[in-house]
Amino acid sequence: MSKSMLIALLAIALLVGFVLGQMSRPQLCAQTAMGAGRIVVATGNIDSQNRDLLYVIDTQDKVLCVYDMQGYQLKLLAARNISYDLSAQEYSAGNKQQQPSVRKMRDFVKKRRPRR
Repeated sequence: MSKSMLIALLAIALLVGFVLGQMSRPQLCAQTAMGAGRIVVATGNIDSQNRDLLYVIDTQDKVLCVYDMQGYQLKLLAARNISYDLSAQEYSAGNKQQQPSVRKMRDFVKKRRPRR
């Protein structure tokens, strides 16, 4: 079984476990927006290194974890609270400016919006 297949099966198992856990909650328990769960799981890889990665995002606590599949074991590569990242209006590593800037786009949209 390939690493990609094993990661995909693990992601499916996590999702199934999460869904089954949600089903056992009391009927009066509030649901999150759009019925989405608290945990989001995605897979990917780093082409240059041919490594399979598993991304786990806790949407309530705003935490991102990245795991690497090594053999048949998961290794935690990074964990980060992304709440501040998600609050940033604009950021580019290496002091490179994004074009157009957020301010220019905001001004453009405000000019184009119909007035009420």
